[in-house]
Amino acid sequence: MLGSTRIATDRLARAISASARKQADALDAQLMKPINDLTGVRDLVVVPTGALYAVPWGVLGSLRSRPVVVTPSATAWLAASRPKTTGENVVLVRGPGLTAAIGEIDKLAAHHDNAAL
Repeated sequence: MLGSTRIATDRLARAISASARKQADALDAQLMKPINDLTGVRDLVVVPTGALYAVPWGVLGSLRSRPVVVTPSATAWLAASRPKTTGENVVLVRGPGLTAAIGEIDKLAAHHDNAAL
């Protein structure tokens, strides 16, 4: 009896892991792959809205082994971190239909002369 319980538990764990990988790959394809050419492999600051707060950003394939900061507000992140511009281009991206992010993107762009919006 104990052996069959262990087998069932192992199968369930494998099924859950496979499902989680599939969901992470789907999110990665929708959220990150379209902008990978813009972001490259540099550090990334993510300001999610709505349902995107629940995304486990670190499990997305495009973000593995890459420094990622998730913050509730770009303005708050800027105030807390005061990043130094290294001369490299900065890319500021907002998703389609997120008009609330326009003001924050403009504020961030003002701090980076070479920012690509």
